[in-house]
Amino acid sequence: MQRSSEAFCHGRRDSTPAFEPTPRTVETNRLNLRLTSEQHLLLTKASGIRGESVSNYVLRHGLMAAETDIIDRRAFFANDEQFEAIQAIVSAPSPVPDRLAELLKNPSSM
Repeated sequence: MQRSSEAFCHGRRDSTPAFEPTPRTVETNRLNLRLTSEQHLLLTKASGIRGESVSNYVLRHGLMAAETDIIDRRAFFANDEQFEAIQAIVSAPSPVPDRLAELLKNPSSM
C-alpha cells in the first residue's frame, strides 16, 4: 500500500487500455456522434498526428477514459487516521475457527 500525508489510493492506473482496437477485431456495433466543425477538426488533426483514423483515435481514447472512470470507482481514499485503521485491520491475524484449530492440533495421518 502507498501512503501519503494527504490520502491513500488503491487502484490500477495504466495508460494501456485492455481493449485496444485492432484490425483483426470483428466490430459489430456502431456509435454515432454529433460534432461541431471545431471538434471534428481537432479530432482529425490529432488522429493525423498519431497516424490513425479518426474512428480508431476516438475509440482508443474513449476506451482509455472508460477504463479510468471504472478504475476510479474501485479506488478509495483515506486520510492518515483512516489509513492507520485500515492497516490495523488488514495486519491483524485472522481468527482460527475452533474446528480448524482442533484439526491442526492432531497429528496428520498422511
